[in-house]
Amino acid sequence: MGGPEFIKKTSDLSFANLNDYAIYLHVRHANSAGYQQALAAAMALYPELEGAFEGAIK
Repeated sequence: MGGPEFIKKTSDLSFANLNDYAIYLHVRHANSAGYQQALAAAMALYPELEGAFEGAIK
């Protein structure tokens, strides 16, 4: 996808760490129909997110 620097330069959203990203995903999209698929895709792009996600949203 161009790496983290490309994503930051071309995105309206940028997160300081994975916990912030996890919280954003959960708060903004948890009730969306495709949430689980989107979350799986995010975890595929950021493998560390899988381990951090549960703790971040609690």
